[in-house]
Amino acid sequence: MDKYFLGLDMGTNSVGWAVTDTQYHLLRAKGKDLWGARLFDEAETAAARRSYRTARRRLARQKLRNGYLRLLFSDAINRIDPGFFQRLDESNLYEEDKTIHQPYALFNDRKDNRPFTDREFYAQYPTIFHLITDLIHSPEPKDVRLVYLAVLNIFNHRGHFLNDSLKSTGAGQFDELFQTLQEQDGLFQQVGDTRLFQEILTDRKLTNGQKREQLLKIFSSEIKRNSPEDERVKLLCGLKGKLAKAFPGLELDENHEKLSLSFRDGDYDAKMEEILSALDNDIIDELDALKNIHDWALISNLMAGKKYISEARLALYEKHHQDLQLLKKAYRTWCPEKYDRMFRTMENNNYSAYAGSVNAKDCKIRRGAKCTLEDFYKRVKNDLELQGKATEEDKKIY
Repeated sequence: MDKYFLGLDMGTNSVGWAVTDTQYHLLRAKGKDLWGARLFDEAETAAARRSYRTARRRLARQKLRNGYLRLLFSDAINRIDPGFFQRLDESNLYEEDKTIHQPYALFNDRKDNRPFTDREFYAQYPTIFHLITDLIHSPEPKDVRLVYLAVLNIFNHRGHFLNDSLKSTGAGQFDELFQTLQEQDGLFQQVGDTRLFQEILTDRKLTNGQKREQLLKIFSSEIKRNSPEDERVKLLCGLKGKLAKAFPGLELDENHEKLSLSFRDGDYDAKMEEILSALDNDIIDELDALKNIHDWALISNLMAGKKYISEARLALYEKHHQDLQLLKKAYRTWCPEKYDRMFRTMENNNYSAYAGSVNAKDCKIRRGAKCTLEDFYKRVKNDLELQGKATEEDKKIY
């Protein structure tokens, strides 16, 4: 057989080919030119399957925790309300689809010779944080079902409860955590003013991206964007970063080389478990130190001077309620014709879209559109047109 060349042009979803002689003349066989192309579906990475796998693992662990919790409470709860767990399991069903046809999801009994149903429960505890705060401070014995609901919420939204650097009543000491970070990562030894560093991280008016920009300015040497140092600062601020870029010497397989993660990812622990074997102990310690500072800033913003997380969330609830009353009063005063469109319908950038629900008499939507805080503010400013209409006294109030 004479010598010939086989040329291939390989892409992600096609392969082109041609056969020539040594002078690059196209050859023929069986009456056809020996060239062509084959098309096929582009290959997919394992990222999608990995996300499904981590989600299944996370849900399985959550079910396991909840099952163990139910086992601990079952005897005490079944003695006073044998149908409680069944109502809870069927709470997402319509009344006609439930095993026992009744409209309530949690409570349906009498307490001190008075009805105690979901209506009375939510009137007393509008949110789970009202319930947890009451359980913390009230010295009176409480219904065991209330204790179960509070603990169940903590189990399902455990978050910072697994972080040893944070206390059950709030954040630890910043200086201790930052000193540990400096020992693990020499980059942060360049920070001269730790107070400024702390203030930037806890500034509630700054976005995560703005925090990153301001933190980069306080290092003694210039840090270039998208450098390994910048990537670690991004992780510290709660932004997504790539481990392979943050730690250049890190050797990961092709599936994890482009892995992006954030300390705020719900599946952060699951992602770390997959690549833990590829990480050196020094890198693991450095990541832990970064995450401890990130978590400290996150929970410090949340606590806002309160002793317990539930108290802080309760304060946010009350603040939102007060702000909402002021906003409604402003609409009734200056633009009553726009009141219904802002609060009683679901449309772009109004309060209902910001809150994600409508609870008007003629319109009840449990889950609806979402809008950002900035878009909501723009809508309010355009509607009210306060300039020139509000008195000085009004401006002090609003």
